[in-house]
Amino acid sequence: MSYRELNTTAVATQFSNKTKGEGCVQSVIDGTNFVYLWGSIDNTNYALVESFTANLLKILTLPPYVKASGSATDSTTAISGSTKLLLNDNRIA
Repeated sequence: MSYRELNTTAVATQFSNKTKGEGCVQSVIDGTNFVYLWGSIDNTNYALVESFTANLLKILTLPPYVKASGSATDSTTAISGSTKLLLNDNRIA
């Protein structure tokens, strides 16, 4: 299984009939540099999906496009420090 590190550049999630859009997201938080998962149906209008303020692993139903940012109010803000958000959405079987 592979994963991708998300940033402010949108990525298209990979769907299959078996996973129905579910993906695994892991946050790695560096101190107080939080990370935010954003999603979109049309790759233009983004909405906040989840806020990560601690190291977490979650299984989420993902929209067609996702990206991560360092702000809960702006999907284009760069992530600070060594904080990162990892995505594994390619469990197509």
